[in-house]
Amino acid sequence: VVFMALTGAGEQLELTVVGQLLGADGVTATSAHCAWKISLPSGWKLVSGALGGESQLDTPMQKGSFVWQHPIDVCLQGDCNDGWPSLQLEVRSVDDFALSNPVGYSIEFLPSNPGSHLIQCPLWRPQGTFLERLGARLVSGTLQLKDDKLVLGLHDVVSAEQHDAEKQQQSARLVRSFGDRRMTTVGAGTVSLLLYACVRKAKFRTRPLQHDDEVADRPT
Repeated sequence: VVFMALTGAGEQLELTVVGQLLGADGVTATSAHCAWKISLPSGWKLVSGALGGESQLDTPMQKGSFVWQHPIDVCLQGDCNDGWPSLQLEVRSVDDFALSNPVGYSIEFLPSNPGSHLIQCPLWRPQGTFLERLGARLVSGTLQLKDDKLVLGLHDVVSAEQHDAEKQQQSARLVRSFGDRRMTTVGAGTVSLLLYACVRKAKFRTRPLQHDDEVADRPT
């Protein structure tokens, strides 16, 4: 893996990712938008850009095929031995009453190899029991997760909060409340991403990053 060859123990990497949240196919909705969030492992930090955002609402003529072309631009710094940043996606539909309901979730690691990456992210949603599905139908809604941290997976929920003891305890309670049950999911479509990544050894700065030199400091 490229990023393992670039750094040794304790050395910092700078990961720059720019691109677009292109759209989605196979989503059961007439109108939909997508919220995204980058999850950082302990020891990683944001250098510039945004860790989350939300696309515009698209109402396509072709049912199930959505175009967003929403920009993603972020620069991160951290040690790959602590883990690798991931991108969480949540696609939501909007009905005739302007109610927004989640119709699919997905998670993908950010690219670790330099270059362009066309990524297809499979969406899923919880299937639930018959009574849960019936209850959701009665209120014109869809089944959704109790906590969006569950997108990370039950085994990774607690480790994702190692830097915050209070959040770690909350996550541990969430996992215990789930017990030994396995979540049953169904496919909900696919989200397309076009991302360009650059990975290099981090340069430690002697002063805070200024707006005027942000572009100059970016890798080319």
